[in-house]
Amino acid sequence: MMDEYLLEIGRILESIPNIEPLNPHTPIIIYGAGNSGRKAHQILRSTGYDVLGFLDQKGNGSSIEDIPCVAPNSDVAAKWCQQGAVVVIAVMNPYSNSSEINQALAHFSWNRIVPFPQFVELFHDQWNDHFWITHRNLYIDANIQKVLLETAAYWKDQASRDCFKAILQTRISGRLDELDDFVHQNPQHQYFPNDIPGWPTPTRFVDCGAYDGDTLRDIPMQTLQSVAAFEPDMENFHALVTSTQSSPFQMNAVKVLLWPCGVWNKSTKLKFNAAQTSSSHIDESGNDIIQVVALDDVLQQFAPDFIKMDIEGAEVEALKGARSLIEKHHPALAICIYHKPAHLWEILQLIDSWNCGYEFYLRAHGFSGADTVLYSRKC
Repeated sequence: MMDEYLLEIGRILESIPNIEPLNPHTPIIIYGAGNSGRKAHQILRSTGYDVLGFLDQKGNGSSIEDIPCVAPNSDVAAKWCQQGAVVVIAVMNPYSNSSEINQALAHFSWNRIVPFPQFVELFHDQWNDHFWITHRNLYIDANIQKVLLETAAYWKDQASRDCFKAILQTRISGRLDELDDFVHQNPQHQYFPNDIPGWPTPTRFVDCGAYDGDTLRDIPMQTLQSVAAFEPDMENFHALVTSTQSSPFQMNAVKVLLWPCGVWNKSTKLKFNAAQTSSSHIDESGNDIIQVVALDDVLQQFAPDFIKMDIEGAEVEALKGARSLIEKHHPALAICIYHKPAHLWEILQLIDSWNCGYEFYLRAHGFSGADTVLYSRKC
């Protein structure tokens, strides 16, 4: 069975299809009027494409960026379709299922529909990487293919292998369908999945990227004794403080330690982009400067049994700063691996290199490849 699975992974890696460039003489419609849609509009306009308007489920004919925004089933959309327009999908968030978008677009027979990852690749010089989305030339490299085949052999259960296959199919094809379908068919509670055998309920929980306390509000309270939570965005941190003052923590006498800091491979100060959302992140061009700490420095007496990280791409460096804690206490690990393309294999390799006897599971919890988590626990 494993040999057949690895052969299947190999076939996926060998079948990278070409993406047809956009015809500069064909009118363009952008599905999605959010930040990604507006950025797509700016790129298309700056490179000489004729953008007729936006399609959006909330579109009502109002103007965005000086062009109309209408519903996918509107008369205006029908007119655009008759003009032979191409639709560029510019939606990427954990709540938008590509299948539902495709159903909305199926109201008319469009000339062509370009999925978001393919659009990013076509305009990679202007867009660069977008979370896990990058130019698929990365996966042509023989060394990367070797590493992906090695990674495929790590997964402990069939659900992880199926998830990994769906991720690769999406990345290689540039279409979100395979992975979004997997997420839709395999719902699990993020960070606390009930389908991983022996997955622990935390007693001493470390929350890196605590945001406004969203994970802490979902945490099982029956055995929880103490929490150490880290959130460097001050608006988010104040919301986190309020969240942890709620009755569940008080009633269960949970000891709560809150740190208005980021986590890194050492304790220092770094530039930061404070977005006052869950996407705030360390950024060399950021306007803010924050304190970051190594978990090994600040949690010497904490003895964690569970560490969660969702820190917008800083996971590798933060893990390096927690190596001593991990080697000493062997906590369960729930680490997001979707912020950068290579995190799919680099984070697993890093943890495994410490020879702590971990076994590895993979789950995708959000659409568009978001909220993909590497779960690791001591055998």
